[in-house]
Amino acid sequence: MRALDIEAQRSPSSVGHIDILIGVPSYNSTRTIGHVISESAKGLSKYFDNQKSLIMISDGGSTDETMQTAKNIRLPESVKLLTCSYRGVPGKGSAVRAIFEAAIDLDVKSLAMVDSDLESITPSWVKLLIEPTLNQVGLVTPRYDRHKYDGTITNQLCYPLTRALYGKRIRQPIGGDFGLSVKLAKRLIESPLWKTPYVPKFGIDIFITSSTLAEGFPVEEADLGVKIHGVKDPALQLASMFREVAGSALSCVEMYEGFWKRIKGSTPVTLRKNQVERIQPQPVCVSLDRLIEEFRTAYSKSNGFRSMLSPILKCELDVRASAAPEELTIPPDVWAKTVYEVSAKFKRSDEMVRNVLLEGLRAVWTGRVATFVKETASMTNEEAERKVEEDAAHFEQMKSELLTIY
Repeated sequence: MRALDIEAQRSPSSVGHIDILIGVPSYNSTRTIGHVISESAKGLSKYFDNQKSLIMISDGGSTDETMQTAKNIRLPESVKLLTCSYRGVPGKGSAVRAIFEAAIDLDVKSLAMVDSDLESITPSWVKLLIEPTLNQVGLVTPRYDRHKYDGTITNQLCYPLTRALYGKRIRQPIGGDFGLSVKLAKRLIESPLWKTPYVPKFGIDIFITSSTLAEGFPVEEADLGVKIHGVKDPALQLASMFREVAGSALSCVEMYEGFWKRIKGSTPVTLRKNQVERIQPQPVCVSLDRLIEEFRTAYSKSNGFRSMLSPILKCELDVRASAAPEELTIPPDVWAKTVYEVSAKFKRSDEMVRNVLLEGLRAVWTGRVATFVKETASMTNEEAERKVEEDAAHFEQMKSELLTIY
């Protein structure tokens, strides 16, 4: 079954020829959806005024005024609006699949995706995300100025793992705001990984980035400045998101084993600069005590997970989980070893075992985030960013351990 609803499948005849499509996956986004549409339309009108453009809202059944608010936005004559409710598994990935289907149906030249909760999007984002994909680039990923505690799944898992495995230092592999060529969209929509429980949900972004790299498409980054959006407490609100993102990432590791095993080291990718005024990102508050308590509680309940670890790693984590709060740490080498062991166990396991592995990995990730919070408490955002880079280097240096056990 297609994700694009029946009415939207008739869009080629209703909206006419379209060159550029901007898709907005949405759910209960009344407060921000108008701003996202308006700024996207300004960018399309300013930088691509000679192209026919479409903004598509791919909604997950919002119960607020998201859809009506979207329809009430006044747009330039060259920009059209399409609103639809996607079909299939509820989740961001299904919303994105509907956007891909529309882009392919309309035979657009380029498409972009932007999140519906953005408060900091500007017209220049549209230029930076779209322009490279009109000139042979397959994917443009975002690079943001973020607070040191924003993006904990990115900082501790997705960035270091992507860098070590695929050899590219893509800082925000799950940033959410992407530019894609339609050629890439066609390749992605054919992937068997849509059948996993992860890609139709929050696993979509890491699937896009990992698959793009492994399939050999050129990738660039766009300097988008500060990202202001809805943030979540890693101890309380990111459990299901972590499992979906990690499950998608490890599914890609399994599928693209033949590619990443050949990769040595890593290199930066081209960064498209944005001449914006630099402002400090909004502070993100986290509770260290809550993180430590969540780690200890979740880890103590993970008997099945612990039984699958190597004896040395299990002993190491057991000791660290029982340490006094002020002494509790999950160093980057221990974290990297945990991710790599889970990756190897995840390979060819059934869904029940994978669920156990992902929940155990989430528990240890919570301890790793707590460690990072302690280590960077007195650091500036810039200093903490250097710490993220140092920690990511551990994943790269320890890749041989994954090669041995995978």
